[in-house]
Amino acid sequence: MSAVKNKRARQAFIIVIVVFALPVILAKLALHFQWFDSGVTNYGQLFASEKSLTDLALDQEAIKEQWLLLYYPNKNCQQVCQHALTTINSTYVLLGKEIPRVTPIILTDTVFFDNHRDKLTHHKWQNWSLTKEAALELSEGDVVIVDPLGNLVVKHLTPSEDSEIVSMGKKLLADMKKLLKYSRVG
Repeated sequence: MSAVKNKRARQAFIIVIVVFALPVILAKLALHFQWFDSGVTNYGQLFASEKSLTDLALDQEAIKEQWLLLYYPNKNCQQVCQHALTTINSTYVLLGKEIPRVTPIILTDTVFFDNHRDKLTHHKWQNWSLTKEAALELSEGDVVIVDPLGNLVVKHLTPSEDSEIVSMGKKLLADMKKLLKYSRVG
């Protein structure tokens, strides 16, 4: 009789161990073999190292307590670039009640800004002169989100295909809304 009790106790112990160990083992296998998408919630590329507007030789004091949406367009802005400009402007307008917290900026010369002013329907757009440091750090077509402390946070690359620009705008909007929602500054 005690042998039967020992056998049942051993079986119960093994079942308890399996019930608790199996989920841990399955989770480890799922992570190792990447059976699920990772938990990344941003769409743009986070800056690998800490960079700020002062690293780009841009005046951080000009905009206080504002999130910035920086766009560095191609020098010869063709159809894709113009569509991107319109999409970024639409993304900015879609921020809705958050618009007062964000300032959109184009890093380029005044001639470009004047030539493409019709694409920028909101009056808050600003034109900042492109510095050598900014030209070295950023690539043409980059859209950068900057926090109110002047730190470069997320970079979105403007796609080369016209059909992908709307998707980029949606991703940019999602990142902006998420950052604005959880931000304690600006």
